[in-house]
Parts: sequence; structure tokens; C-alpha cells
Amino acid sequence: MASQPVEWVLVVFYGPSAHQAIYGRQVRTGGYTKDYIQLSRKKSFLEIVEHLFSVSASPMGVVPLTYKWPKGQAPGAFVLHSGDRPHLKWETSLGAPHAWKMTNSPSDAVPETIPGDPSHVDFSNAENEFANISMRGAGQPYLLAIKLRDEPRVLHLRTYLENPEAAFSWADVGLLPLEIQALTKKTSQQSALAWALFQSDGIVPNAQVENALSQLRVADNQRAIIEKLDEDTSRALANYLRYPGRGLFFDPSRNHDAWLLPIPISARNLECVFWRS
Repeated sequence: MASQPVEWVLVVFYGPSAHQAIYGRQVRTGGYTKDYIQLSRKKSFLEIVEHLFSVSASPMGVVPLTYKWPKGQAPGAFVLHSGDRPHLKWETSLGAPHAWKMTNSPSDAVPETIPGDPSHVDFSNAENEFANISMRGAGQPYLLAIKLRDEPRVLHLRTYLENPEAAFSWADVGLLPLEIQALTKKTSQQSALAWALFQSDGIVPNAQVENALSQLRVADNQRAIIEKLDEDTSRALANYLRYPGRGLFFDPSRNHDAWLLPIPISARNLECVFWRS
């Protein structure tokens, strides 16, 4: 699947509260009772999500969502009005989305990233799984929800790890764009949420177009390069130049190495060369 423009990103610090919600309500003793991630009551946050998810157009302020990750998805909802704070909910019977859960065998080939046994029903054992995350080499986890432009009811979910050991480098926070890394730095156990809007649009160049652009960026005679392009590449380059990508892009088919920042080009100058050739 091609990379698509990012509109909004939510980062959740994986602390005790998030762990209890994500781990599951099979832990009946000691407070594992939530089937949602609590969100913010701040006016600035509510205004953003009401617009992004068309909350005002939904009865009772509940918007059905689809949570997605590579090769999987699950139903959920954004809930604005409830007895608790606004929250992102999932089906209780299905449990939390796999992209945010624990597994005994995490890897970049499976949805789960956080190491741990997700099957305990005893409170102390479930709490111990949280306590052992860092000891297992995973560092500090962060839960991400990514909303892409033109997908009003979909959130793409991922988990990244801060300061993991080499065995978990495939999920390192360092794979995130700097703007998203900055969001993780704003969160903590006391302030668990951070979010940002992104002005992204256009299309991402495919391999053919990127190769052509690489040649054109360093060419003294750009017209000569363009004249040598085959018909398919020429057509793809023309499409790209009409709507060059800008901002932040995300490929839903990839797990952690899914982000792209298009390299800015002098589109106007290049268009002049292209259309005159």
C-alpha cells in the first residue's frame, strides 16, 4: 500500500493506567475494569477530535471507528460523552487491539510489540508483567494512533519503544519522524497524552519517480534528463509534479518502519522544464 498523508497523531505513555486498560478485563481483582484509553478534557483537544471525527454528527457523541494495523483490524469507538473522560474504546469481548497488547514473542512480523504474558487473571501477576517490561529489554513503550487524511473513521495503531535493547531495535522510537519523537517527550506517567495536527497532502513519488528526481536534482541540463524518460516514468512524474507530497506520510502496510518525509523539490522550476520539453 502506498504512503498516505498524515492528519493527526496521538501518543499515549504506557504507564500503569494504560497497562491495566490494555492488558484486559480478565483481571477482575484490583481494578482491571476499563476497556478504553482515557483521553483529555482540554478544550483544545476536544475541538480537534470533534472536527476530525465529526462527533457532533453522531448520536450521543459516539463515533464508530476501525482500528487497523498490518494484516489486522478491530472495531472500536471514539466516545466524547460518558460518565468518564472522553476515550477510545474497543469491544470488551475482543480485548484491546493487538497492536497495543503484550505477547510472549514480539517481533516486527507480528502486531504486538510489548514483551509479556497477556494471559494472567491474577492481579499481582498482571502487575508483574508491567514491572518486567524494561527488564526484558523493551525500555519505555508508547502507544500511537495515527489518523490519515481522507480516512474519517480509521485509526492506525502502533507501539514504539524508547531506549530498547538491540533485540528490540525494530520498534525503536528513533524510527519515528522528529515531530513524533517530540510528542513522546511531552508525555509521562503524570501527563500521559500528547497529540498534534499535520498539514500533509499530495502524493509520494514511487521508485521510478524518485530515481528521476534524484537525477534531476543534480543535473545541469534537466530537460535532457526528462527527454530520456520512458513513457510510464514520464507520466508518473507529471502526476507527481501536479500534486507533490508535502508534510508527513505513513504507509499502513508497514509495521514500524512506516514513515516518510518527502524531500522538498523546486516543483515550479521543474514543471517549467518538464512541460516545455
